[in-house]
Amino acid sequence: MLLHVTVTHSARDCPLYNSDGILPVVDALEKRDDLAETYGITLYWMVSGAPEHISYALLESDHIDKVTQFLHEVFITPSSFKITPVQAMKDIIPVWSQ
Repeated sequence: MLLHVTVTHSARDCPLYNSDGILPVVDALEKRDDLAETYGITLYWMVSGAPEHISYALLESDHIDKVTQFLHEVFITPSSFKITPVQAMKDIIPVWSQ
């Protein structure tokens, strides 16, 4: 299942405002590809909208429990996650055209 993930945190919990907290966050983010492989997740991309305390990811997995574990290991600061199943337009258009 293809999933779009929105990750948010508060300004109070932002690691960029806490110099002691930034290194563990960087370490966790650097492990994202290895963690994705460990959990059997295909990670297509992950981007940050840092000024708004928001990040986005597109990933694929058939196990929501593994996605949850993955997200909590990559985003180690207190965060909220919105996980939305999505579908590529190229796959939807033929269905809609019938």
